[in-house]
Amino acid sequence: MRWSCFIKNQPSMMPRVSPQMMPRGTAPIILPLILLGMILVFAPAGAGAAIYFENLGYQVFQADTIIPRAHLYDSEDYQSMLLLPGTGAPLLLELGTQSVYEIAPEDLDLSGEDPVLSNLENGLFFCALITEEGSIHIDSPVRSYRLSPLPQFLGPATLAEVLALKPAYALDAREYLPDPDAIKMLKTVGEPVDIKVFFGTWCRLCKHLLPGFLRVMEEAGNPNFNVEFMGVDEDVMEPETLLQRYSVSQTPTIILLKNGSEIGRIEEAAVPNVEKELVAILVKS
Repeated sequence: MRWSCFIKNQPSMMPRVSPQMMPRGTAPIILPLILLGMILVFAPAGAGAAIYFENLGYQVFQADTIIPRAHLYDSEDYQSMLLLPGTGAPLLLELGTQSVYEIAPEDLDLSGEDPVLSNLENGLFFCALITEEGSIHIDSPVRSYRLSPLPQFLGPATLAEVLALKPAYALDAREYLPDPDAIKMLKTVGEPVDIKVFFGTWCRLCKHLLPGFLRVMEEAGNPNFNVEFMGVDEDVMEPETLLQRYSVSQTPTIILLKNGSEIGRIEEAAVPNVEKELVAILVKS
């Protein structure tokens, strides 16, 4: 919105000041001040800045290789996307104009959970945006990317299948440092425990919880833990039979069972120490 037009269309809100009401010689000063005040009153807080929210529904490719550390974000109105490719400058994808702009790092605040782009007008044109069969193509002589919709897992999935779609889980698992005492206890579990992990490739909390869980299972190295992954759709409606059988209504949900009976669960939480949560459940049983 152009604020000059907005003010022009609001005559009833402009104070009527006649020359007779002002001391001689003050009109040229006061009227501009009134206009400035109106602009400040009606200018939105944080104008020119935009918050972006993570979009986990795409895989980012360079050539035919997934970039595990790439991150994609949506604007609040879904009219633009922000791509952090891992290497190289961030890119702003304007969906309406089908244009891509290179963003100066100083215009992007990554200190919080959600990035904030402080200036939407400083970007340098990078290339045109091409959409084809659901994928988004960024083709430039400098660097090119393909954003393809992430297939959803429904039902049982192996660890290899999970990591094929979410390779960042493996990278994040390497960085997770589990509690040594909890790992020692998990190593000593001497009876079979079935662990059902309900997750979504689209799920933000799963992104935080699953890498730590994978590292814990690897460090424990206990053959008595039988882990099975269950892919869930975004509405947590499918696979209906499995969701109903285990009373799952949110993700992530990690269920521990002994002899077919549930002994505890961790659900919809990015717990800081998943190994301690597992130990707490096992100790109670």
